[in-house]
Amino acid sequence: MNNSEIKKLPLLAILLGAAMDLFALVWTFRPGFAMDPVLLQFRGYSKILLIAGAAGVLFSLACFMNFFPVRRDDFFDGRKAAWLGTGLFLSGQTAAVLVQYVHLIRHRDSYTMYQAVKGVLEANGVYMRSLLPVTALFIGLLVLTSLIMLILSGFKRAIFLTLFGGIILGGAHILGLFMARYGTRFGIFINVPARVTYLFTALFIYGVCMLLAAFICIAAAMCFEPCFDAKYVIILGCGLKKDSSVGTNLEKRIRAALSYRDKRREQELDTCLVVSGGQGKDEAVTEAESMVRYLAGAGERTEEIIREETSRNTVENLLYSKRLIEEREGGPAKTAFATSGFHIFRSGIIAREAGMDAEGIGCACPWYDRISLYFRECMAICWQNVKVHIAAAAVMTAFGIMIMLLYRIHTGLII
Repeated sequence: MNNSEIKKLPLLAILLGAAMDLFALVWTFRPGFAMDPVLLQFRGYSKILLIAGAAGVLFSLACFMNFFPVRRDDFFDGRKAAWLGTGLFLSGQTAAVLVQYVHLIRHRDSYTMYQAVKGVLEANGVYMRSLLPVTALFIGLLVLTSLIMLILSGFKRAIFLTLFGGIILGGAHILGLFMARYGTRFGIFINVPARVTYLFTALFIYGVCMLLAAFICIAAAMCFEPCFDAKYVIILGCGLKKDSSVGTNLEKRIRAALSYRDKRREQELDTCLVVSGGQGKDEAVTEAESMVRYLAGAGERTEEIIREETSRNTVENLLYSKRLIEEREGGPAKTAFATSGFHIFRSGIIAREAGMDAEGIGCACPWYDRISLYFRECMAICWQNVKVHIAAAAVMTAFGIMIMLLYRIHTGLII
């Protein structure tokens, strides 16, 4: 895929945001709607909604502009996913606010601010209902593939935690649907105020937008073609089999690194392999040692391979390997890292933060691993921006409280 095609990928984000806007408009503007000529009148509470809608449009555009452009030089930045996710979320919320502004103006004699805020809540419920088939399919595939991975690989905490996270996501979706639809009518949610329901559903939609943004960034990072100008290739370790041999994913990473080296050989350029990975709790040897054994069995000269055998995660993989490369080279050197395709974006972020001039070499993973691994990677990318998400949750909470107080001051009623 060339650079011009890569630049088209962010358009998917804008199209998704526009689709959310259109969905809210179609749902709210049922048959019989006619545009009112006094649409832009500033009357009463309509000021609040119009200002909020205008601010939402400006912030959405700012978020998408910060996501652009998709260039290799500055793409590997954790904030890219945060900007994109925030833009998607604000697009949907802004549409809901502007739709209620239209209703407030059109039915100015009978439509109240209370109904407008409830309308925003209804829009979030619409988004959640539209996402239900997708969530159900995703959870079903996640459970199926996780069971396959547990059977093939044995019990691993990472697999269990990923499955648990998916179940929590599905449970939150169902809970949010009930709160949005029945929160003030009957059952155990009869005392749940509308503002609490709105906050819960808004936070859920925000989380889904962030996961979707992370996935888009992962997919975009996989589209960059290597430049084949790196002298050193770091093979990032991952779990070994019970007999201490390399697993399927790790074998694919080794093969990707060898392919990179062979293409450099065609250009008469030297390449040095760096195998990186320490020893896990359930592993008899280090991942680096297992990779060396695999390469020796494939007929490779192992004495020229640099071994990094103390790292425990991707951050340490890259930092410790960088240190060994600089000791050998006498300074910084252009580097490539071989990893699974879904892992390129986050690894690129870590490499950039470590001050490395590095490019990613991606490889595919088995089909039964993809749902679980992609979901886990999306959660990891979101976790890298956890402070941003906490701030966003605080802003949403403050917004809900502000609307409640303004309405209470003017009417004496509680929503």
